Amino acid sequence: MRLQNTLSAALFAMASVASFGAVTLAAPAPALAQSARDKAEAAELKKKGDAAMVSLRYEEAIAAYKKAYEITGDPALLYNRGRALQGLGQFPEALEELEAFKRQASPALRARVPALESLIAEVRSKIATVLVTSNAKNARILVRSKVVGRTPLGGPIKLNAGPALVEVEAEGYVPFKKTIDLPGGGEIEIEAPLKLKSKMGLLTVRSPIAGARVFIDGKPAGNVPAERSLPAGPHKILVERDGYETAETTAVVNAGDKKQISIELKEKTSIAKRWWFWASIGAVVVGGAVVTSALLIEGPADTGDFSPGQISAPLRF
Repeated sequence: MRLQNTLSAALFAMASVASFGAVTLAAPAPALAQSARDKAEAAELKKKGDAAMVSLRYEEAIAAYKKAYEITGDPALLYNRGRALQGLGQFPEALEELEAFKRQASPALRARVPALESLIAEVRSKIATVLVTSNAKNARILVRSKVVGRTPLGGPIKLNAGPALVEVEAEGYVPFKKTIDLPGGGEIEIEAPLKLKSKMGLLTVRSPIAGARVFIDGKPAGNVPAERSLPAGPHKILVERDGYETAETTAVVNAGDKKQISIELKEKTSIAKRWWFWASIGAVVVGGAVVTSALLIEGPADTGDFSPGQISAPLRF
């Protein structure tokens, strides 16, 4: 990937250097009034931007191109900024710059980028159009830990496609958190219902058995210690771990409270450890003699892995 970026940057730099000179010569009327000093400064800024692009220092390239554009208004610099933003993986911003270049560039300049439409399509395929709605007003919306707006949004927003942790939080409400796959080149609406903290309680489930799995109301809640914000009222808790008996209980959560419960798990007992199994074996050892016998143990049925009643076990020593 780094090699591909290096090659792309090098090819881009050669094309952009050529286009800059041509556009400067054919600049619109306001640009013709620029002083020689301004033109020299813009040319130097662009040169720095091109060098930064070749070295994959995209942030430096973006800053240099921005300053040069403020001086000249050269549309070629919009294209350059778009490619640098693309290199950073900031696809919505890259698309904005490339589409601005398409609008502002002269036909002659656009002809220097014959693959412009394909480039724009490629960048657009890496962007998801997202609308987040919530019952809470003025709630902060965070995507990948970055604030992208507040509810209600004025409309859909454009974000990088792919898996993303979406969070919506507001004062007095339990935060909404969910990892969602944002579709590239597609649209998605995310509903983020928030519940008042006054109607919720916090439950923490612990166990001395590390790695024990927790289920709350039949839904996975992770491994111990597991913490969940739950509506006030009773909730069914199940804790399980390989090699242990499953434990179940009910926990009552009060609104606004924090409740902790610890659940013990009993280790499953092997048949070889049951006392009646070893007692039956001992019954056939007589004076150290080796015998083959069918043991019958009669009496009240006990609990265990065998059916109640008689146990018949042919043994060889």
